[in-house]
Amino acid sequence: MTAVAFDSSALMAILLEESGSERAAGYLTEGRASAAIWGETLSKMGLRGRAPAWAADHLKHAGLVIDPLTEEDAVTTASLYTLARRGVSLADRFCLAHAMIRKLPVITSDRPWSELDLPIELIFIR
Repeated sequence: MTAVAFDSSALMAILLEESGSERAAGYLTEGRASAAIWGETLSKMGLRGRAPAWAADHLKHAGLVIDPLTEEDAVTTASLYTLARRGVSLADRFCLAHAMIRKLPVITSDRPWSELDLPIELIFIR
């Protein structure tokens, strides 16, 4: 299996055992997430009353690798600024930039991304 970039929606599905969690979990051993997505996911867990440390341990133990943000990540994310007008959050643009730079498919539940016409493969968990 090839490496994949995780969006927070797929990570949250795993952590909360939502629809699509089994499919998403199948990619964890080859999974990568940007530090921005990592922070978003752990913050969302905290907001739901779940321990961010537990979530971090669970995902990292399963094989998820966290990539630090680079200057190239920031510049590529900034180049996607027009996506903000289409409702794509800053963290999501970091996810997309992360995948574009590293030429990775993205695993997500965000179906509207299929209409963004980006040069990356999208793998939908549901």
